[in-house]
Amino acid sequence: MRTPGLPGEPIGLPATTTIDPCPIPPNTAMLFVANDVAIIDGQYGMTAPLQSCATATGRNEWFNGMTQNNPQLPMPAAGAAGNFDRTNCANPCLCDAAGGCYKPENPADPTDFQQPILTFYPHCDTTCYIAVIMQGDGQLTPVAPTAGPPFLSENQIDPVTFDPKDVNDPSYMRAKSVSCGGCPIVTT
Repeated sequence: MRTPGLPGEPIGLPATTTIDPCPIPPNTAMLFVANDVAIIDGQYGMTAPLQSCATATGRNEWFNGMTQNNPQLPMPAAGAAGNFDRTNCANPCLCDAAGGCYKPENPADPTDFQQPILTFYPHCDTTCYIAVIMQGDGQLTPVAPTAGPPFLSENQIDPVTFDPKDVNDPSYMRAKSVSCGGCPIVTT
């Protein structure tokens, strides 16, 4: 038998019951989006997050990860989370779950801040993640000591069929956070 509750404690609930203020929906991929980031509709579409939870510096957004492995056009209705609009982005940065951070760059034309086009593509296989589809010239250049080699847009295309590779391929960065305030990204 439960002892009487403390003053102000709801009656009838066990003392250890808490209600999650931001429950994570199943089969979803999470992306932290800093307050200074604009996500826009693009070639692969833009779906709304299934859940969005505010933090002091941005929001954690969970997207439907039940997408196809091969991001061919046209996309089905449950496709991309949108494109990273860097028009007014002073210092763009994307980081992965391991803490590796990358900066989008176009070495061929450093004044073209929108290349490569970066599309956030939620996907669940054995794990759920946000794959970064790169379109056009450019790369994601490592800027943190824990980052790996650059991600190149040309590596996401099959050299024989010229079709996009499966998003499980290591040529796709798996983004955990995005910001316009430089690297590393503060997610609290």
